[in-house]
Amino acid sequence: MTELRKKARQAMDYGRLPKGRPSRTWGGRGSDARCAVCDLPIFPDQLELEMEFADQGTFHLHVSCSYAWFAERAGTDRTEPYEQRSPAVRRAVRVQQRQRPEEPGSRT
Repeated sequence: MTELRKKARQAMDYGRLPKGRPSRTWGGRGSDARCAVCDLPIFPDQLELEMEFADQGTFHLHVSCSYAWFAERAGTDRTEPYEQRSPAVRRAVRVQQRQRPEEPGSRT
């Protein structure tokens, strides 16, 4: 299990991040908000996913942290199948694949 997956599991176990499916998801430039998984800021030059849960509010995640959260939420070693992801997550995945991967919180 990767370090991000451990952090995602801890965030769910301690109630800092929901275990259910978000009611809305969208992505865009980082807003300097803290990531709900790794607790590092999501800088404007990074992609951010914002996930809204009807009863629990809105959470901000780095794309790589969202992968870890999806995998832990599903309880498998794989992330949620691509076609089951929300359109915002699919767009973020395509953009992320075109960019050089970087660790959350790192700045180049």
